[in-house]
Amino acid sequence: AQSGIPSLEINRFEAFPQGMVNSDLRVEGAVISEILYDPPPGGIEFVEITNISGATLALYDDTPAGIGGDPGNNWVMDGVDFVFPGNQPTLAPDERVVVIPQGVSGDAFRNQYGVPAGVRIFGDDDGFVGALNNGGEELALLRPDKPDQVPGQGIIVPMIAVDVVTYDNDALWPLGEGNSIERINEPAFGDDPVNWQTSFSDGGTPGKPNSGATGYQNWAAGEFTDQELAGGA
Repeated sequence: AQSGIPSLEINRFEAFPQGMVNSDLRVEGAVISEILYDPPPGGIEFVEITNISGATLALYDDTPAGIGGDPGNNWVMDGVDFVFPGNQPTLAPDERVVVIPQGVSGDAFRNQYGVPAGVRIFGDDDGFVGALNNGGEELALLRPDKPDQVPGQGIIVPMIAVDVVTYDNDALWPLGEGNSIERINEPAFGDDPVNWQTSFSDGGTPGKPNSGATGYQNWAAGEFTDQELAGGA
């Protein structure tokens, strides 16, 4: 949260009557779409976030002020220390943004990685603080709920998980040493190594569509026979 207000991360669950089938895993309007956590010498860590909602997405508490919302509280990223900068920032439909370490020049990153003009890069004074763990960690995109008054604690801002990726460098996850990992199917559940691949492009594709346009097919071809892919027994 902003302005020194303590925050609390929460998860919300909805109970169903016994025997009912669970709903599908929910994917919200923005996702972590690419991560470079272990760059080669001279490389720069980055996280790409993409708006998949089909509409302009508010990156702040857009709960109406009349019912307790605080538009001064912006979305954050956990795993590294990052708050989306600006007054009531938004993501345009299908927009991709790239977050790099604080103190790293956004212009230099753009030139090094071929990021298209117009793609926003949060670096310089607005980048993340800390570093992505090469051995794996939980990286989370969080949005603020309306502040709550908690007895004995004052005002608490609950933070709700929008997207979580618990990447790892073990055999289950695609190789992330020296190259980025990309989400193959962006609207699908992200905290699953099956939905990630090593980028086909050297250095990754920050700010551009992932090289996984055919990534699922390439992965599936290595996992299943032609008969299995065709639906045969």
